[in-house]
Amino acid sequence: MSHVIPQFHVFSRNFIKLSKKLSYCTFLFPAIYQLAEASEGVGGTRQLQATASQRAENYRGQRSNIRPSNFDLGNFPVNAQNAKHWQIVLYDAACVATKDDWFVQAAVVQIIERSLYSIRNQSEQQILMSAMRLATTLYLGKFPKADEIEREFLRITQKSPNETFVAIALSALDNGGKIGSAQMSSLLNAFYSRFPGWRGSTQLATTVEGILQRRGNGSFPDIKDLLRYRESKEPHLFVLCRPDRNVVCSTILRKPDGSFLREDNHIWMMSLRTSSIYGVAWNFSQGATPQGILRMEGLQHPQSQEFRAYGQFNEIVIFLPFESGPNRFLPWKSGSFRGDETEYQKMWPESWRSYRPIMQSYYAGKMGRSVLRIHGTGEALDGFAIKKGYSSGLEWNPALGCLSAREIYDDNGNPVKTDMRTLLKKLSQVQETPSPSGYVTVIDVPGDNRLPVSIAEIESFLE
Repeated sequence: MSHVIPQFHVFSRNFIKLSKKLSYCTFLFPAIYQLAEASEGVGGTRQLQATASQRAENYRGQRSNIRPSNFDLGNFPVNAQNAKHWQIVLYDAACVATKDDWFVQAAVVQIIERSLYSIRNQSEQQILMSAMRLATTLYLGKFPKADEIEREFLRITQKSPNETFVAIALSALDNGGKIGSAQMSSLLNAFYSRFPGWRGSTQLATTVEGILQRRGNGSFPDIKDLLRYRESKEPHLFVLCRPDRNVVCSTILRKPDGSFLREDNHIWMMSLRTSSIYGVAWNFSQGATPQGILRMEGLQHPQSQEFRAYGQFNEIVIFLPFESGPNRFLPWKSGSFRGDETEYQKMWPESWRSYRPIMQSYYAGKMGRSVLRIHGTGEALDGFAIKKGYSSGLEWNPALGCLSAREIYDDNGNPVKTDMRTLLKKLSQVQETPSPSGYVTVIDVPGDNRLPVSIAEIESFLE
């Protein structure tokens, strides 16, 4: 799923048990799809887990793991015996480490250096992948050792035999804003020579394509065509983002009759956050929500022990192409999507079919990403010490691939803002069924990368 990350030790240990499956959202709990009423009561109920005292205790517990001895490779060598230890402390660091925690950064540099050599077993691979994700976070967040991390990323692109680590290093270097066009061209040319079969690897090919797209001057299709095009008479959420996913995305709802939901003579809109806490791209595990078409079908009710991850309201179940589970992904065919690019592109207006970013959800599903959700969060807004975001988006927590709705509580645990409940009510209102089914389209819209897509912009798209 994609996800707001729960921050306490029980969940940290559950994370280890689930690490082989946890690639795309917060945690993979049993897939129990329930039909549930969308109305949860007026604003939800008081949550003891959201009180200021409980949140302070949670933070202290997780923060207690962030100490030099836990990040000493002499005490804990990178091997199968210490896999659980490293998964826990690297995960906790992703949530609560600060720029003063020099030992976390030093350990990450030491661990990712190991990606230059052959990896001995799956446990070591998992530790290195966790460290590469955290290294991306520290690099993009301009932590004190960001220059050292950059040097290691450059060495990885030049020498590592592991294509996943090379891809994540290239992607991070591209997003970091410090590598100029000439240097990136040189890195890519060296990459082409080292991996002559790179086009046969979906992860390598999508990484290169993403770099070239971000650094190119390609045209953006007419968004009016997208909003008018209908292949289904089901509800359709359009999640309009900026390329910088630290800016929240503006979400509008097209009703089954083809019109857009309006309130008080204005287009109805709510915000969702689609960034990953790690800052990694959509084509890596626990990365950002991919652009493209997603299927929404059914609800899943979070259990009490999942509150910090998903909040108190029902989650909307999301399916990617190739993912098992939906009754229907294509409007004209029952079952999961199992087609090719051409069949997927039929769901788009003709003017959009050659626009490559729409293929992200297709390839994400092909690479095995799964279990995305639209969900709320029970975590405190300041629960992520290294969360990045502009002032317009600080009320939304990041996740691990899911689409995260705002859910805010006061110090006594009383709900103050419950956007997930609002979204569920709006879907129930337009579909008149207890469990939503329809589509979600996620698209990055060019514009001011510091501000969300505005209502005025959206109104102009609908003229």
